[in-house]
Amino acid sequence: MGSESSSISSMIAHAKMVGYYAGVAFGIGYILVFAGIIAMAAEYLSYIPLSQWAMILAYVPSWVIAALICYLIAVILAIAFGASVIRNSKSAKDKGLNLRTISSSVSIFCFMTIFAAIGSIILISGFASTAYYYVGSSLVYPICNMVGAILLFIGFRTYRGKQVESKIIGGVMMLVSVVLIYIVAFGPVASAYNGLFGYAPSGPATWLPPLPGPLLAQSTLETVTLLLAAISAIVVALLSAEERIKNSIGGVILSVSGILFSIGLLYFNFSAVSGFGNLLSLPGQTAKSLWVLFFGFLVLGIAGIIAIVTACFVLAISAKQISMRPAQPTQQSQPPSP
Repeated sequence: MGSESSSISSMIAHAKMVGYYAGVAFGIGYILVFAGIIAMAAEYLSYIPLSQWAMILAYVPSWVIAALICYLIAVILAIAFGASVIRNSKSAKDKGLNLRTISSSVSIFCFMTIFAAIGSIILISGFASTAYYYVGSSLVYPICNMVGAILLFIGFRTYRGKQVESKIIGGVMMLVSVVLIYIVAFGPVASAYNGLFGYAPSGPATWLPPLPGPLLAQSTLETVTLLLAAISAIVVALLSAEERIKNSIGGVILSVSGILFSIGLLYFNFSAVSGFGNLLSLPGQTAKSLWVLFFGFLVLGIAGIIAIVTACFVLAISAKQISMRPAQPTQQSQPPSP
């Protein structure tokens, strides 16, 4: 029993260290990608002569400026999300991973999604006001995205409660939020994107990668991962087994979903690296900001490899903990009978 406990402790220590490197690599890559988006926008705007800015601003509708401000806030929050992942990875390495550790990352992700959805609502409504066509069905997607982010924020905080009822309610809210964000809102957008760029023999399709999920992994695998995580939260809350078994079962489910997410992270980002590599090799290509995106995708792909190792460690630890027998109490000597 002592040797098994020592072996598990050693595996946990290795998992924490590898997980720390995976989190740091993911955070750095995520920051680089969204910093690259800001740099690319700034670089192309710098080509506009100063004499033309007054005329451009005079003719740009206010709803376009409002939408762009919301998108800019969402991008800044995405950079903050990457920084929180790095910070929480260090905390998880030192103190262990728990709900409180990842709370800040979940909150920032929710607000990032909300501002992106508000920007889309403003943009779609603004185009409708100028083109005079019905956009009711188009507005459904960003509204569902915003509602899903609000549900995720509330559901995660509810799940952190100690009562079983609050955990079940929070888990159901998180499951509904994932369905709203990834299936109802994001699914049609990804289908439209793939329809436009996924099958063209030339043009942007030669270097544009498939549309990723908000966490920059392959969208289908990212969706499956978060659905499994939400279902795991509900299952763990419903189990009446002892805490050690509940944590081990939850660890198995989460590690399997983590492997799927890591594969999606690996697949999308190395596809993006290949596409941007082809773009950067084109003659006459002078955009320096594209290199920031290139290295961001490269670091995220490396993070996917490290995350697969981490998830395999967690899977092995959880399986070993389930197979272990609980320690039997030692029998105390009985007093002599009178």
